[in-house]
Amino acid sequence: MKNKLWILTIILLIVFIVNSCSGDEEKELAKDQSATLENLFGEGFSANVKGCLKDSEWDGVAGKIESALNGAFDDNPVGIAGAMVKNRFRNVFGDGVTIIVEKTTVYSKYKVADGAFRTLYINSSVLDVLQADIVSAITAMDNQIPTIE
Repeated sequence: MKNKLWILTIILLIVFIVNSCSGDEEKELAKDQSATLENLFGEGFSANVKGCLKDSEWDGVAGKIESALNGAFDDNPVGIAGAMVKNRFRNVFGDGVTIIVEKTTVYSKYKVADGAFRTLYINSSVLDVLQADIVSAITAMDNQIPTIE
């Protein structure tokens, strides 16, 4: 009787292992993603957006970045101060920009790397509140100041 119980236990264990490892669902893997933002600021500027994210993480990324950029460009005071901010955007985007979206703990919001002042790194965790920091990031890029926020 003990042998039969032992054999039954082993069979049940094998069945459990096989069923738990052979699910029909595929695991979603991160992959290189890209999109091009066109006619930014209504002035014909463009930017390439890239990231190594899962499809579900990438969904909506380009739209959020485009909204944040356009919103930050438009949300400036009237007069010289606002014109200066808008000119920073024009200077930076006139030379072509790459925006890389990353899942990272190295920086919390964005990074402007030394020597790569036409590349903006954005932490994927801040995409929904990005507009508040865009002007600072663009200013760092335009002034060629390495920055980690």
